[in-house]
Amino acid sequence: MCVTWIFGSYKLGKSRIVDQELLPRIRARYDEGAKNITDLNETWKSQGFSAKERSKMAFIEREKIMDETRGMMTEQFSKDSIQLREFLKYGNPKGATYDQLVAKNIEKGLRGEAVYEAIIVSASRTNASVNATLLPKK
Repeated sequence: MCVTWIFGSYKLGKSRIVDQELLPRIRARYDEGAKNITDLNETWKSQGFSAKERSKMAFIEREKIMDETRGMMTEQFSKDSIQLREFLKYGNPKGATYDQLVAKNIEKGLRGEAVYEAIIVSASRTNASVNATLLPKK
């Protein structure tokens, strides 16, 4: 129950431990970086990379963005909380592995290039409900 409260508070940006002024800027950078993967994918596609190669590059790019934005966090508790959440959900403090994403898409019934295209799409997508809570309204 305590873990649920920590993550619920963190997700809503209401934890007293999370820097309230910094969190929206961190989230904006994360969202911007993830959306940029769509443009990178188009570049990679024009350079002749296969869907599988592009999905690996998109996965790596997303990990870089996560590392960068987590590095912007001033509170170690915030970083540890995210890593704990990822570990509990995926068994890995950095989140789902590339192989886990491939397996998940195959379990969904995807085959061939569709497996890899789905990884690219998911790498460029962020959580809309977290964005709605943390990002300024437009």
